[in-house]
Amino acid sequence: MQEAVFNKEEVIRLINFYCQLADNGIKEYDRELLIKLIKVADDLNLNTDRLKQILNDEK
Repeated sequence: MQEAVFNKEEVIRLINFYCQLADNGIKEYDRELLIKLIKVADDLNLNTDRLKQILNDEK
């Protein structure tokens, strides 16, 4: 299986998108996608604190 390559700018856009949803009170996330986004962002050494907070707030 071929390893996926992620564009850092696109990952940052997705992070910002999830943060905007949370900031606007929208709490209907694709949990699996959010978990994968956190893993990819961690691999790219991006700050994932806000995403983890969003994931925890969802519970």
